[in-house]
Amino acid sequence: MVRAAVPFNAWVKSMHSKYADVTTSRAFVVAKTFIKLWVEFSQLQNLKTDLGCPTCGPNPRRVIADGLTLAYLRRHMLPTLHPPTRTTGDSEIRGHHAIAEQQVFQAKVRKALRRALDAYSLETLAVIDEEDFEFSRESLQLLVDVPDGHEVEAQIALDLLSGLEEGFGAAALGRRVFRSVMAPIVLLLKHASAVESCLQMAPPPGHQHLASFATRNINSHADADALARRNPAFAQTWRGLTQAGIPIPNSIVSLAAFVYNRAFSTAAQLSDGQRVYPAFAEPEGDWRVTGSSYGQPKIRLRPKYPNIDKAPREKAAPDERSCQKHYDAFGKGRLTGGVLALWCTHGYCLGWHAIPFGEGRNDVFAAIFSHWNEAPWVIIYDFACSLAPYSLNREYDFYKNTLFAIDELHQHDHSRCSSACFLDTYMAEDPDLLRIKSSIAECGNSGLKRIRKSVSYCGQRNALAVIGTYIFVWNRFTAGGERSKAMQA
Repeated sequence: MVRAAVPFNAWVKSMHSKYADVTTSRAFVVAKTFIKLWVEFSQLQNLKTDLGCPTCGPNPRRVIADGLTLAYLRRHMLPTLHPPTRTTGDSEIRGHHAIAEQQVFQAKVRKALRRALDAYSLETLAVIDEEDFEFSRESLQLLVDVPDGHEVEAQIALDLLSGLEEGFGAAALGRRVFRSVMAPIVLLLKHASAVESCLQMAPPPGHQHLASFATRNINSHADADALARRNPAFAQTWRGLTQAGIPIPNSIVSLAAFVYNRAFSTAAQLSDGQRVYPAFAEPEGDWRVTGSSYGQPKIRLRPKYPNIDKAPREKAAPDERSCQKHYDAFGKGRLTGGVLALWCTHGYCLGWHAIPFGEGRNDVFAAIFSHWNEAPWVIIYDFACSLAPYSLNREYDFYKNTLFAIDELHQHDHSRCSSACFLDTYMAEDPDLLRIKSSIAECGNSGLKRIRKSVSYCGQRNALAVIGTYIFVWNRFTAGGERSKAMQA
């Protein structure tokens, strides 16, 4: 089953043909009997011990999450299904509210910056149309008409647009130098004008180094390298200007100070200080019944967030470039929502659970929050652009040191997300991230697709048995491959 995509019925039919080719008085069992025997036999095997990675340990620091439409008919779903997303009467009730408008700039300021960047050629790093770029009347009006209380950021944007038009002093230094100076600045302005949370552009682990940039205390390339791990756009801007011999413009410093204050203020509102989580130890259930199996025991229940989970979603402005990638392939028609699996960077499955109705951010959030003592340093996920604010709004203190990033394979589908969400933006600056094979989850999914047809025709009990057995055997093959490589070395 691990090596070939052969459904149960097809395999039984092939065995019937083989028995017919051999002169024997006995025929092979029918498919229904074989499937029942296979499921009963799988229960005799102690497969649960094969979850987890021997190298990463019980709480891996780098996790790759991905969902797959490995589903069965919804009418076969039983109430015994118990994914980590499920809440009970024992779940803690958290009464805090989500913080609205977490972007760096106000909507009109973002729009004015984007209009200017649209008129700026990234290929020639020059103004496409001088008349269009020269603070078009509409862009100027946007900056003039900002709501009360946003005048400071409007002035920062105005100064940045002036510097962009004048080339920040690099226009007279030659084309090559001009490109090395302007490319990171354009990238920086794209991040600042994005619809994402300010904590994506300025994550909490990088606040100290961003504050140093804002106070002109980045004095060496070592300081810039430390800044680049979580604030790559600012670090690249510093390098480009410094190598060209251009002092850091006041408008860039003002932007850094504003972003830092915005991110620090947002983090302070989200934080509960020294949060203590209630002690909890749930008896390990049978994964064939609950549809959930992780290498670590469940140490927390997913809390309830009545003021966030049931709050109406904010409507973005018509021209806001919010992410257009959706979970539209999951839970369609009469099928369940599929399966979410967590993988380590070595190719081991760390855990999985069946999704009742449709994959969402809650699946990754709840799975890690329920089973990890400390949040991973890096979570790579196809929808990390929305997972980050979802997680930080609910459990900021748990996830505050986590980098949420979209893997290299899927980032091209997020045409309206800034590169602050992309893993390769950070891989270019952090050598530790270069060793991550971000597509490892897709390798596991390509294997799981082999049993998709078999699962689609199963009831819940048989479907969970097939899924769990396949994943556990996959981990055994992965371990065997590593051992053979070690022996050959």
